[in-house]
Amino acid sequence: MHAKRWLKLSLFSLLFVALPVMASQQPARPPLDGVPLLPNDIMPAATGSSAPAQAGVVYEVAPILFVPADVVPLPNGLDYVDRQMGNIRHWYAEALNGRTFTLRPAEMIIGQHPRTYYFGDCYPPVSSSTCDWGYQIWNNVFAELDSRGYTLPANVVQGVFFQGESIGTSLGGGRRFLASFQPDGVFPDCIQVGCGYNVSLGGVSHELGHALGLPHPDGDPQYGNSVMGAGFYSFPQATFINSAAFPEYDQLLASPFINVDLPLDNPGFEDCLTSWEIDNGAPVCAQSGQLSGLSALQLDWSRRTRMSRTFALSAGSPYDFSAWVNVAAIPNHGQIQFQLKALRANSDVIETYTLAEIDQPTDGWVRVGATVNLPASASGGALWITTKGTGIQALLDDMSLAPSEAPPPAPLIATAFDGDSAGTDRPVLHWSPVASAATFDVQVAADPFFESLLADASGITGYTFQSPALPYGQYSYWRVRGVNGAGAGDWSPAWGIIPRESADFHSDEFEASTLSGAWSFVREDPTHWHIGGRPGRRWEGFFVVDMEAGDLETANDARNLLLRPAPAGDFSLETMTVFWYQLNADYQQGGLIIYQDDDNYIRLGHVFRDGMRTELEAEINGVVQQRSDAWVMEGIRLRIERRGNTYTAAYSASGVNWTPLGQPITVDWPDTKMGLAAYAAPPATDLPSAAFNWFRVTDPCAAVAATVDPAGSGSVSTMGAGCGDGRYRPNSPLRLTAAAAPGYVFDHWSGAGNGSANPLEIDVVGDLVVTAHFRTVSSAAPDLYLSPEKAGTVGGMAVTPQDIVRRDGATGAWSLYFDGSDVGITKPIVAFTRLENGDLLLAFKTRQVIPAVGAFTPQDVARFSPVTLGEVTEGSFQWYFDGSDVGLRTSGEKIDALDSLLDGRLLLSTIGTASVPYMGHALRVQDEDLLAFTPTAFGETTGGSWELYLDGTSIPGMKREDLSGVSVDPAGGDIYITIAGNFNIVGISGDGQDILRLQPDGGSYSVSRFWHGPDGGFALNIGGLEVGE
Repeated sequence: MHAKRWLKLSLFSLLFVALPVMASQQPARPPLDGVPLLPNDIMPAATGSSAPAQAGVVYEVAPILFVPADVVPLPNGLDYVDRQMGNIRHWYAEALNGRTFTLRPAEMIIGQHPRTYYFGDCYPPVSSSTCDWGYQIWNNVFAELDSRGYTLPANVVQGVFFQGESIGTSLGGGRRFLASFQPDGVFPDCIQVGCGYNVSLGGVSHELGHALGLPHPDGDPQYGNSVMGAGFYSFPQATFINSAAFPEYDQLLASPFINVDLPLDNPGFEDCLTSWEIDNGAPVCAQSGQLSGLSALQLDWSRRTRMSRTFALSAGSPYDFSAWVNVAAIPNHGQIQFQLKALRANSDVIETYTLAEIDQPTDGWVRVGATVNLPASASGGALWITTKGTGIQALLDDMSLAPSEAPPPAPLIATAFDGDSAGTDRPVLHWSPVASAATFDVQVAADPFFESLLADASGITGYTFQSPALPYGQYSYWRVRGVNGAGAGDWSPAWGIIPRESADFHSDEFEASTLSGAWSFVREDPTHWHIGGRPGRRWEGFFVVDMEAGDLETANDARNLLLRPAPAGDFSLETMTVFWYQLNADYQQGGLIIYQDDDNYIRLGHVFRDGMRTELEAEINGVVQQRSDAWVMEGIRLRIERRGNTYTAAYSASGVNWTPLGQPITVDWPDTKMGLAAYAAPPATDLPSAAFNWFRVTDPCAAVAATVDPAGSGSVSTMGAGCGDGRYRPNSPLRLTAAAAPGYVFDHWSGAGNGSANPLEIDVVGDLVVTAHFRTVSSAAPDLYLSPEKAGTVGGMAVTPQDIVRRDGATGAWSLYFDGSDVGITKPIVAFTRLENGDLLLAFKTRQVIPAVGAFTPQDVARFSPVTLGEVTEGSFQWYFDGSDVGLRTSGEKIDALDSLLDGRLLLSTIGTASVPYMGHALRVQDEDLLAFTPTAFGETTGGSWELYLDGTSIPGMKREDLSGVSVDPAGGDIYITIAGNFNIVGISGDGQDILRLQPDGGSYSVSRFWHGPDGGFALNIGGLEVGE
């Protein structure tokens, strides 16, 4: 909700976004006030980053979401990285005349160590001036990736997004870069030029430039324009310069990593009118008022404009178009029109598509977009921009025409937060930019399940939506998804919003140039607080306090305590604080305060006490009753909650997962005030300034504990208006679904729920405990056959990835079913299935040589005919399925799940994207899908046809997962699956030790947890599986 912001960043705190830029000569922007020459963020160079491209090799940028072992992965974290890198890719295309890089989908890697390990000697955090956190994380993260096999081939740029605390630094070089998450990047409070969101996007663009070999353009007159210089502070209004000393533009175009050529040259008019044909009028390039880059197109206001650009296109393919327009004036019957003409090889027009028409003035820059499906006979296209009438005063910028490669990643909320209070019943809803989306769908509902819709809109081209009238004092819920020619992306999470009457509205985003009348000061010093900006710092959208000497423990003379009356009843209070100078001396501090008087207060904030800490302090009747702290760097959110007369504190690096701090504090203060405080002691020079981003007051969320009885008998999944950490919005509906473990069936609920309805819907009224009761069934649970991913112990047996073990469904006892070492198996069994006659089909993780039979690749299947099974395994092998004969050849087409159906079809899933022949075309599937192969021949010469058996993307949450094991129940059609790594599917969280059950349900599937390995004595990740007798 901030018009502008200026963040002081050690180098740059990492968040991101993207728009356009340029590469030709432009006016030099002077260095920005208060911005020194950049510190050394360039890491050692690696070979190959500027080497000539090798034929047949794809050069690409590979982002990684790296999550330390003790950090909970952020929901939609991969969508966040994909969206931000996609926006940066779009920006590079604007900067490089339509050329950009190939981008891999982001991959999540869970670290082997806790968060503090990666900070090395810099933990506890004393000061980045004495120990550079970024270098420590760089060395430790990349050393671990190398040791785990994530090495750096010459055709890859590897970018790590580190989820944990803000590292305060980003680094790049040697075909690698490092960035970090911050709450304001994931859920940006401001997406304008100068905001931390865009500054950090510029930072990632800058570090990617270093990874591709670009230095800082120190001393160049265009240092303030270059994204490799101070220009990233003004991102996206920056560029790649092309001076004699720093030919950034030419150097990037010569890189093999800049290898995607989009149809539109000069899409942001950074080369003015180059590549455009002007049929009528005299449009000009404007170098002020632009949206991005350093220039925009100003239409001819005195006469009609008619201009075009022709280019090659792929016949029969969908393309996504977007552009930004800023219309100050347009007369009656005037119009700006964008059209795409599909052309034959001889330039004849096949069809004309109207992409957008604007006939009204706009409120600043607005985005237009559309998707077109070209006819099969098209070989090219022409984009036409025309105006009707005269007197049109308008700017155009940041156009894009790109092939639809994949559905867009999910957007996230912007300029607001989940559970936000609104001072109006018709709030404007905002979401983060998604460059790859042509349009957006938005739904607003009275419930978090979106069953009672209040609005259902589609075709939205911008990043905002005006909601219908919503009820005051009640939560409503909204979500958004992107759409392009490849289809609709995933829905965003559902966000709650509650309109409040003015008397009940206590939040402040600090967007105005003055404080509201609800605020008051204790010991005000007006020369040391600011709102509405400050020269040289641009603290617009912040309330800023320059720390002065003082305290509340002895002298009680701390100044500029900003306070307002606390609401009656329970409340939750949050803020986020950044500092102009880093805290550097004991007792410098800033954060939240609950205040009765100078001798009675509760304070939660950042404090320097022998290092950077987050501290909770309570003073009651002049005596400090509690002081609790944790080593935490800045860039986190702070929260104090009151329930009755009890206050609790917590902090969060993500804004989603919160860590409690200290013990609850119970006091009965009749005239409580709440607010912000920042002060320092003893006096020192260069005192920091504390900048408070916002002050948000909401209803505290309620904790819901869902338990089962007896232990291990089943599980309970929840769906509702979640706040994270098992908490839900007060007075919201919550849906609970009980799933029985093998050998049990659901019986009834107790606690906050009752009866035997399943699912059960209850209202969240305070903290709740609800228990699902299960009972045993007389028939034995099915047997389980499993292969482990790694060596370990199961049921007292030592097992290896070359073995298959069996769990007796009646007794729970484990036994060795197949000993691979007895028959020469040396590679891990990644998938298997049992045939009706007792034979086994086996797929291996890596190349397995079986003497007298052959070498089996991970795309092949071997058949084992046993003579004996168990601790003494004997038998013979033969070829069963040669994947290369039927289209499985690439590394992404390695088999990792396998089953055989009674009708003879073979089911399988692959570890990545697979493309197989299908009815004369290519059937493209992902690692969450299941393929069915109908054979005409098995063996060394395999033949047959393919079809899609299960579209994993149709199951919410499966899109980013790797289906790594499968077993189909032939009786009911239930599909049992395992997922590689951590997952969250329709509210069910788990990892590679879980088996999920997909039950057919009217054309879709209901999902439940079927079995949790550690409960049954299998504390290893599951490789292959089979469920049944």
